[in-house]
Amino acid sequence: MRQNDTLAKRIKSLMNEKGVMQKQLAEELGVSEQTVTNWMRHGIFPKKNIGKLAQYFDVDVDYILCKQQRRKKIKGVDASVETFISLLSEIEYDVYPCLRSEGTLTYRIYTPDEKLVNISAEEFNTIKADTLHYIGYILHQIGTE
Repeated sequence: MRQNDTLAKRIKSLMNEKGVMQKQLAEELGVSEQTVTNWMRHGIFPKKNIGKLAQYFDVDVDYILCKQQRRKKIKGVDASVETFISLLSEIEYDVYPCLRSEGTLTYRIYTPDEKLVNISAEEFNTIKADTLHYIGYILHQIGTE
């Protein structure tokens, strides 16, 4: 069985469990119903939508990608990380926490041109702190002018 067939079956199974139809899923993801139909028929899902599917179905990205059987979504991602991920999504970066088989937390980041970058939680937190510090500095400068 091809990987794409398995991926389509996994999504179809999650849709059945949640009791949603392709039209509802399309609305949740902000795509057309025909797009979802094509995904399901051909088993090809754009990388930027895999994370949205995982969030919608409240499962880990690697579960959606059929790389693991564990369905659990990563817990314990603090509010500042969630806020930073939201900020990144505004500039078209999709960020998804992933728990590796050895138990380490990493982050998958899809850039606007759909390149994938995997970084450790430590690297991600450093980037987050530096970015939020810089944003605070810029806001302070704007406020003092």
